[in-house]
Amino acid sequence: MTDKERQRCIAYKACFGTDAGRDVLAHLKLTAHVNAPHFDRRPPIDTNLLIYDEARRALVLGIIGRVEKNLDAPAQTTAITEGDTDND
Repeated sequence: MTDKERQRCIAYKACFGTDAGRDVLAHLKLTAHVNAPHFDRRPPIDTNLLIYDEARRALVLGIIGRVEKNLDAPAQTTAITEGDTDND
């Protein structure tokens, strides 16, 4: 994580770590249907509305990810080289 990303996560935590911020985030979770994709299976499917709803959900999930990120955890790096397999 870069210093800029770390500072941004700290800012998200400061913003959404207050009582008002937690209330706003709870409302965003509810309205963005964070716990499950908002998808009406009845035809006809409005793909534009589906894309809009999923984008709104992704935005709120991104906020939650930054708020909940453990800034003390070591950075995880995974090097994948050509020919690596899990079939050992």
